[in-house]
Amino acid sequence: MKTILLATLAVVLALPSHADTLADVRTAVAALRGAQPIRAVAELHRTDKDEGRFSNDNFTGAASVDVGLDGEGVHISFAPAVVEQFVREQRERTANPKKVDATSRTAGHVGPLWVLEHLNAADTFLGMLRYAKLQRESRVSYQNRAARLLVFAIDEPVPEGMRGIGSVDVKLHQLRVWVGDDNLPFAAERTQDGTARVFLFHGTIKTQDSWTFAHVSDHLVITRHDTSHNGDILGQKSDGRSTDVLSVR
Repeated sequence: MKTILLATLAVVLALPSHADTLADVRTAVAALRGAQPIRAVAELHRTDKDEGRFSNDNFTGAASVDVGLDGEGVHISFAPAVVEQFVREQRERTANPKKVDATSRTAGHVGPLWVLEHLNAADTFLGMLRYAKLQRESRVSYQNRAARLLVFAIDEPVPEGMRGIGSVDVKLHQLRVWVGDDNLPFAAERTQDGTARVFLFHGTIKTQDSWTFAHVSDHLVITRHDTSHNGDILGQKSDGRSTDVLSVR
């Protein structure tokens, strides 16, 4: 009997501790301070389609931007051809408000915070874990590399704007993270599927984000971010996709 108990205890002690794994991942990511200079080229692609009672809009755009981070701050640089396209679209919109400014919309979200979130992504990643509760962990292979898959349930509070006027019924809000033996993430994927109710109206919304990470010098870098959304609420349908790919120089 004693032998069986000791054998059982040995097996239990050999099992991975979810709490320890998560603590190790947080520690490894937080150690990447992002102090060294870094530069990258970002290729941006975006497609959006909205139709319904409020607006009808459809566009596909692409843009390229040079970004950097060093002791002098954040750097964002658009090539002359891209700047010329911004100016052209602005003039066309002034002459015709219905004209689609696809390039401007595609690149319009790139600012200092966007650069920090992508080139110095330690805080971005740790923010993903803010409301995450680890459900399970398993050994897997990710792109022919040994990895551990961490599956989280996300329990976010109701948005301030929804309190008192509506509710959100979340069917699925899950985060999956693939980490290496160094406890740094290879990739992450977040899926949200739910129903929103505002007064007498209700609708559905589904979003999905996926990130690919790289460890460059003392930086955690998001080298690719894909996002998609599909919603139908208050008579307005929306379907959109975007892809940001960063190539570190």
